[in-house]
Amino acid sequence: MRKNFAAVCAGMLLLALAGCTAAGDGAASQSASTLEQASQTEPAAEPEQTAETDPAATEAPEQQVTLAETVLYDQDGVCITATGLDMQAVLGPELSFQVENNTQQNLVVQPEWCTVNGYMMSDLFSADVAAGKKANDTMYFPSSSLERCGIDTVTDIAMELKILDGETYQTLATTGTVTLQTSAAGSYTQTYDDSGEEIYNANGIRVVMQRQAEDLFGQEIHFYLENTSDRTVVVQSEDVSVNGYMISNWLYADLIPGAHAVEALTLFTSDMEENGIETIETVELALNIVDAETYQTIEKTAPITLQMGQE
Repeated sequence: MRKNFAAVCAGMLLLALAGCTAAGDGAASQSASTLEQASQTEPAAEPEQTAETDPAATEAPEQQVTLAETVLYDQDGVCITATGLDMQAVLGPELSFQVENNTQQNLVVQPEWCTVNGYMMSDLFSADVAAGKKANDTMYFPSSSLERCGIDTVTDIAMELKILDGETYQTLATTGTVTLQTSAAGSYTQTYDDSGEEIYNANGIRVVMQRQAEDLFGQEIHFYLENTSDRTVVVQSEDVSVNGYMISNWLYADLIPGAHAVEALTLFTSDMEENGIETIETVELALNIVDAETYQTIEKTAPITLQMGQE
């Protein structure tokens, strides 16, 4: 009885296995058929782009602007050398200097003025060099200033450096105008955007109010300036008011002959809040143009009213 029961169980097991095998074969056939049909109806996936297949990946990288080492001044025991230009510095491009002082007195080297692509730049450089020593220092050009002037590529840097007595700060010598050309010189031409509302044009000086923009500290009003005269001048604002309220901020620009500048009048949020000003409607200011050598006033204008509006 047990043998017959075992035989029956064995037979049932064999039938179940055979059924599973048949079902599996059918599923496999159906899957294969489905895959074959899908391969005939769906487009083939595009191959992943690599450096060999992607045209953009094979383009030559942007050329790095460089500057060859150049001696700017070498007289009376003082040697000043521009050693390089770092375009990747955090705050903006940095021009490196080495100052060698072979005299018997401590010296300070500072710029009298500086331009990049014909635009005036702030003189952010001062090197103290003790007697008989050398010093490495840098002059940097803020990225915000370059952007405001529309400078995409640095092609030339011009400047005049002054050598001062380290104790009295009296000027001992100057380098005269020295010009440095980068590796981009000749391949890029700087344009000067003079569009906007002209508010002054006389004595070889032109001032154009261009736009209002937001600033970290409040609002800025950008002015384009150019000097076609034969003398260095200072253009500064006086008696600035916003919506009839006096504001302490002012516009200041040094301009050597032939130079351009874009300077900003910053209207601080704190000053605006103190005067209850929520929207800038009018800005009034006078311009005072001064000869930078004699400090005599060339002209002071009557009050100029600017009608403002948010961008």
